[in-house]
Amino acid sequence: MENIFDVRGATISSSLGKRLDDCFLTVRPGDIVALSGPNGAGKTTLLRAMLGLIPLTSGTIFVHGRVMTPVSGAVLRRTVGYVPQVLEVNDRAPILSEEVVLMGMYGKKGLFHVPSEEDRRRCRALAALLGLVSLLAQPFGSLSGGEKKRVLIARALLPEPDVLLLDEVSAWLDPAARATVVSQVRALHRERALTVILVSHHADELTMVANRTVSMEQGRITGETVQESGGQGNL
Repeated sequence: MENIFDVRGATISSSLGKRLDDCFLTVRPGDIVALSGPNGAGKTTLLRAMLGLIPLTSGTIFVHGRVMTPVSGAVLRRTVGYVPQVLEVNDRAPILSEEVVLMGMYGKKGLFHVPSEEDRRRCRALAALLGLVSLLAQPFGSLSGGEKKRVLIARALLPEPDVLLLDEVSAWLDPAARATVVSQVRALHRERALTVILVSHHADELTMVANRTVSMEQGRITGETVQESGGQGNL
C-alpha cells in the first residue's frame, strides 16, 4: 500500500532564515502521527507545506506517490480534513454551529453550494458521534473553546476525508476539554480508519494518542518515537 505522504528534504527559506531545514517524513495509511516541539519549531509550517499551502525552496513532497504541485495541492485540500490552529470563523458572525459544520462541503462542492438533505443528515450523524447534537442550534460564537474545536472537527470530517490534519488541537483547552476532543479523534480513527496528523507542543500527552511522535526543533526533524501500542490513553 502506497504512502499517503513522503516528505523528502523539504526546505523552506525566508529572508529571516530557514523555516524548514531538510525535513524527511513518511506517513502511511492508518498512521496517527504527532508533530511535537516548542513554539517556532516548524510544525505548522511543515503541515501547511504538506497541504501545498506553502511552496518549498528545495526538496519534494509526494502525495499518494505523486509529486506535490500547485494543482495537486489544490485537489488534495478538497479531499483532506483540516482543522487549523487559528479559528477561521468569526465569533461575532450570527451563524449557528450547524451552519459551520455544513461549510465543510464547500471545498468539495464549491463556495456557493446549498446544503442538501443528505448533507444535513450526515451533519446530524457526525454531531451524534462527536456529542454535538445539543450544540447544532447554538450560535458558534457562544460555544466554549473545546466545543468550537469539536464543531470544527465535524466540519473537517463532513466531506468524509481519508486524512485528518489537526493543528494544535489541544490549544486553549482545559484538561477535560482536551481529553474529550482527542479521545473522540482516536475513536474516529478506529471507526473510519482515518490517517491522522496531529500538531502539538504537548509531547508527553501525544505519546498516549499517536503511534508515532516526530520531534521538531528550529525547523528540523530531530527524532522519532514509535509507539506501536499508542492511542490506548487519552489526553
